[in-house]
Amino acid sequence: MENEQPFESSMDPSLAADRYEAGRMEEYLHMAGVKAPSLAGLQKKEYQREVKDLLEKICTKMPSLLPWVEAWVIGVVNPHLRVEKIDAALERVYEREPDATPRRAASEVQFYKRLPEKRFNYVWHRAQVVKKRLQKRKERAELSGLTEDC
Repeated sequence: MENEQPFESSMDPSLAADRYEAGRMEEYLHMAGVKAPSLAGLQKKEYQREVKDLLEKICTKMPSLLPWVEAWVIGVVNPHLRVEKIDAALERVYEREPDATPRRAASEVQFYKRLPEKRFNYVWHRAQVVKKRLQKRKERAELSGLTEDC
């Protein structure tokens, strides 16, 4: 048992450092050819989960916010369908033809903006909202004109 050599025959620190460096170089050369993993898939799943959780929270605590969320998402996905752009186009139609029905105004905006047929109900709903808004604006202007006369 006295003649047994230690596990490492040479415990010289300089040789150990050389072996460590050689191992690190081998690892570096191996990793140079390996593409870094993409975390985009995991990030996408995490974002989907966060959006789903937030929408569930909105559905339970404040469902009246859902139409705004829908309009905002539609505007982000299709910039030409942004509420502001659709409303501005509908207001121009109503200014040109004050007696236009919401259906007629929606048809005209849909035709000139080349919107798909499946978006007609969305534009028609916006036309109804804009028509009511313009009617209220006109009534307020008339009331303020009457109060100034007094």
